[in-house]
Amino acid sequence: MRKTAKYLSFVTLLFLGIFILSLPAGIHSQEKAEDDASLKNPELIQKFLPSEKEDPGEYFTINLLVAGISGAAFGYVSSYSMITNADYKKYQGLYTGGFALGAMGVSAIFSGIEIYSDRYYFYSKPLFRHSWLGFIIGSLVGTSYSVIPYSESKNTDDVLQYLGYGALAGTGLGLLSGMVYPVFFQDMKFNAYYDPTMNRGVFSFTRQF
Repeated sequence: MRKTAKYLSFVTLLFLGIFILSLPAGIHSQEKAEDDASLKNPELIQKFLPSEKEDPGEYFTINLLVAGISGAAFGYVSSYSMITNADYKKYQGLYTGGFALGAMGVSAIFSGIEIYSDRYYFYSKPLFRHSWLGFIIGSLVGTSYSVIPYSESKNTDDVLQYLGYGALAGTGLGLLSGMVYPVFFQDMKFNAYYDPTMNRGVFSFTRQF
């Protein structure tokens, strides 16, 4: 039974990773298609129309604050993976504080790059969205999987432990996805429509360089 549980855990986390890495491209493609439908040339509009500039200091500070709060939440829930350890309370503090400081460090790096290159939200928005998406999905998957060991032990610590495992894995995959997305998927565009003249569906996938 334990071997089966480990196998199911591996398969679940694998599909979770594939899902998180593939979902953002689909979400962005839909947003991109809607934007292109309303703006024929959004690049030129953004270039020539005046826009309100972000305050770099305020932007940097808010990003650090949001990252710290998010990281603390990720770390606190992930610390449940150590609930069966005798020093659980110590690990809980380490996870919560460590994740918060780590998230603030990552935020400081990418926010600095955004401010320097004048590309606000280019990295921070995907990182925020994907990390929270991965955290939520991972927590749900871990909690769902915990039914297997809980059915044998009837110990609620098993539920919390697998919740922590799922949150830890999901957050990690979400952060990875958030870092990869701006580099590889930001300029991708997917179109799908029905051509009545040919009586068929048409699909196209392009990337701007």
